[in-house]
Parts: sequence; structure tokens; C-alpha cells
Amino acid sequence: MDVILEQLVARKKTPVDMIKIMATFLASVVAASALVFIVAPYLGTFATFVALSSVGVLYGGYQLAISYNIEYEYIIINNEIDVDKIIARRRRKRILTTKITNWEKFGIYEKAKCDFPTDTIVDACADSRAANNYCALFNHNKLGKTLLIFSPNEKMLENVQKYITSAMKIQID
Repeated sequence: MDVILEQLVARKKTPVDMIKIMATFLASVVAASALVFIVAPYLGTFATFVALSSVGVLYGGYQLAISYNIEYEYIIINNEIDVDKIIARRRRKRILTTKITNWEKFGIYEKAKCDFPTDTIVDACADSRAANNYCALFNHNKLGKTLLIFSPNEKMLENVQKYITSAMKIQID
């Protein structure tokens, strides 16, 4: 019988993300205002076009700001895990697919213990500073040596640990 598990994890916004969102809103308001109050008076009959363009600038700023709403979805089918990135609940992008049995290392993520030489680090967890993050080290055919940092729930963790050998576990002192 196939085991199919799904988990959706919303990325928590950092203070830097909040600053970027506010800067995006501020820049779009300033650009739209500049179009309406500075450019439009000099264009005469094309002023309506400029007003519509300013609405477009505001809409673009809104779309850019909501693109900071990021979620990750983990899908496990038997011993294979897919990690998808969902942006603004509209766009989905497959980050990676890997077999759990191909993992070299797996364990609770601690930066000091998981400082492996890698080509790619995939940070697909809710909060990078949380204590319940796990990491997996493996070779990926496109990404090279990859470190996956993720936040599985208990049910997903139980399924992952079925395929983990003692040689794969990261020892935490």
C-alpha cells in the first residue's frame, strides 16, 4: 500500500521581509504620485493614460508585496519526498524531488552540527531559528550536494524515519 503524506508550512516573515514589503508599497505610491502630479500636467490629452498607468504601478507594487507570502509543501509518496514553493498562494514551483533512501545524513538541524560542504542549501522551513527543524544531506542530480532544511510534522517524521539507517543519523552531543 502506498503511503501519501502532505504538509503545508507557511514561511514566517522576518523583520527584513517586513521592511521590503513596506518599501515596495512606499515606492509604488511615490511612483504613482509622481506620474499623476508631475508628469500628467505636461501631457494634456494623454493625462488619462498617465492616470491609468499610475493605477498599474500601484497594482504592480501590490503584486510584488504579496509575493513575499511564501509557503512550502512537502509531499511524501512512499520513500520519495517532493518540496514545492508556493508564492502568494498563486504560483507553485517544484524545488526538488529526492528519495529518502539516498540521503547521506539526517537529523535535527543545528547550524554547528550541519555545517557540511554543499553546493546548494534549500531552506524550506517555517522559521530558520526554530528548534524543530530537520536537515537532510544528499546528492541531487541537478542541484549537486544539497542540504535540505525543513520542518516536518510528527506523522511525516515517523514516515521518514522508516527509511533512515543509523549510519545516516547526525549525532548530537
